[in-house]
Amino acid sequence: MNSRKRSGQSLIFVMMTLTIIFGLIGLSVDLGIIYATELLLNNSTQAATLAGAAAMAVPGATTTSVTMAATNFSSASSGANATKFLNGATIVSGYPALSCLTTLTNSFNVSCYGPSSSNAIAVKQQVTIPTYFLRMFGANSFTLASLATAAMRGAPSAPYNVAVVVDTTASMNS
Repeated sequence: MNSRKRSGQSLIFVMMTLTIIFGLIGLSVDLGIIYATELLLNNSTQAATLAGAAAMAVPGATTTSVTMAATNFSSASSGANATKFLNGATIVSGYPALSCLTTLTNSFNVSCYGPSSSNAIAVKQQVTIPTYFLRMFGANSFTLASLATAAMRGAPSAPYNVAVVVDTTASMNS
């Protein structure tokens, strides 16, 4: 008689355990997608920043040419790092931002001789990604943002001292 009252209890425990396991699997899938997307966005932002910094050091560089170089390597729809995993990625308004960082001037002797008297560039991108299992908890999407800063390459724009010596003595005639 006592065993009849206990029949079906294991079904309740199995169903509760399966609900928790499926919930954790769903959470892991969504968090994994968020993490992988964040890595892609960070790598793309760093590539765009480095491309902009390299373009800054080109003689005759302008703000437009530096901005175009950074945009060409971004995750924006026409950028070199555009991918279906970063669908809808954009460069945040106000970026790429050119600036003159005194740390670079003081520590590394990189003068502010780039476009707009700058020696560094900052690029910020963002993307909104949908969730799949976290929707049950009210989180329909996440907006990820990535910011990277790079210094322009090259030496300071100081003149070089060059001496030309013309030796016409007999030692140079043989």
